[in-house]
Formats: sequence, C-alpha cells, structure tokens
Amino acid sequence: MVFVEDEVVFPDFTPSARSMEFHRDLWKEVGGFPEGKQFAEDTAFGVALATAGHRAVLVPEAVVEWRPPSSLVSQARTLFSWGRGDGHLGLRSINYRHLFPRFLGAGALTLAAIAFPLLLVVAPLPLAPTVYRKSRSKDRHMEGWARWLLIPVATVNGLAFSLLGYITGYTERR
Repeated sequence: MVFVEDEVVFPDFTPSARSMEFHRDLWKEVGGFPEGKQFAEDTAFGVALATAGHRAVLVPEAVVEWRPPSSLVSQARTLFSWGRGDGHLGLRSINYRHLFPRFLGAGALTLAAIAFPLLLVVAPLPLAPTVYRKSRSKDRHMEGWARWLLIPVATVNGLAFSLLGYITGYTERR
C-alpha cells in the first residue's frame, strides 16, 4: 500500500501529510486542509496546491519513518477509510471508475466458476494489468520467495477495500 520511490511520478502522485513539507503561505493560499474531514484531507490539500499551479517535488534524501498496517485486516481498514474519504471529497474519481469494471469482471468470472470451475483460472485476469502496475516496483524492497505471493495479495486487498470505501463515501456524499 505504500509507494516506493520508483512509483512517484508527478503530476499523478499526490504526497500525503505524513511526507509533505510546504510553506505557510501555500497553506493560506489554498485554505489548508478541508475542515471536518478525517480522511483524504491531505489529498484534497495536495490537489488544491496542484490546481493553484504549484507542483510537488521529490526529495529522495528526506526520510520519513511511518509504519504501514502490518496485516491484511488492518490494511483493509486503513484503505477503506482512505477510499471513503476520497468518495466524500470526490477525489481520484477517475481512478475508481477504471478500477470498478476490473473488479466487476473478476467477480463475474468467479461467480461463473461455480458452474464452470475452469473459469476460476482466468477470473483474476481483469485485475492483472492493474495489480502488475501497482506492484511491479515493490518486489525489490522485500526479501524471499513469499514476496511473489504477498505483494499481489496485498495489492488486491488494498484496491478492493479502497474501492469499497470510495463507493461508501460517494454514496454518503450523495
């Protein structure tokens, strides 16, 4: 769920509060973090900065120590909350719109496998390009053979719960 340096590509990457530094005048210019939001407020702030014409810069020698969730359940809770915040604020909607049909396809193939068990082999295919793109740079940061299983499983888990959170937040916003 954590971006590695190879994945930081601007302008698509929006830094989070735990790893951004900015001048006070930029904070004032865009109105800071939105009030009353528990999640995605840092993303909204980053988007507001980008919309105002400011761009983020990666500083590789800056070190941020942060412990991501250590289990699939805690990862699911965290990413559901972040996705819900995106849904509440209408952030990254295009990403979720691309993700939804992929999960729908994988789910439909999985359900069809009840009648035709061989379909279970191809059920993950709609998600494969996204999982590959989201996990291809992470294998260098983990040791052992288990990374080839754990990284894709964590990627699918994170994407699924982000999407569910987004749908929940979007629905609550409406």
